[in-house]
Amino acid sequence: AQLDPHFVFNTLTAIGADIQENKPDQAYEYFVKVSNLLRSSINGNVGITRPLKDEMEFVENYLLLQKYRFGEKFSYTLMVNEGVDVGVLIPKMCIQIFVENALKHGLEHKQGLGLLKVDVSRDAGLLRIRVEDNGVGREQSQRLRTRSNGRGLQVFAQFFDILNKYNAIAAGYTITDLYDDSGRPIGTRVDLWIPDDYRYAV
Repeated sequence: AQLDPHFVFNTLTAIGADIQENKPDQAYEYFVKVSNLLRSSINGNVGITRPLKDEMEFVENYLLLQKYRFGEKFSYTLMVNEGVDVGVLIPKMCIQIFVENALKHGLEHKQGLGLLKVDVSRDAGLLRIRVEDNGVGREQSQRLRTRSNGRGLQVFAQFFDILNKYNAIAAGYTITDLYDDSGRPIGTRVDLWIPDDYRYAV
């Protein structure tokens, strides 16, 4: 449940550049956003869950700051569909970790406009969360040696492995590589599902 320190450093560097370029109002606006994001991260250290609404707000603030850094390099949409209870508790950072990976591994090295979509829905007693990007794909990302040791996803998988033992219906996620008709990579899709009444107490 931690923000990437590279992200924090790079954002503060962008704010510093705005100050040097005599854009104090813009610099202050994004400095406040960074402060709020860090405060949310620190205050959230108690417990392993938070409401879906809070997770989505955290993700949106993160994406706003990434757009501040990258400008028009990418765009994003966040959709919570009708019938979804935004007060439902979900694992902290469970959307953030996949959004961060999509940017870091998929979109940061993409030529042209990057697109990132987060879609939350309910279906057959499950909360379903989809994170999809049109980036370079995991294989190309590995060739580029983007900074990551994969530890975040390992911990996340272990988290569900433990909790699934105490729940009748398992939670989990899949990662799908996307290709066009010619077999060229066109992005990555993550599908995460959490059953209704999923228990986090062990």
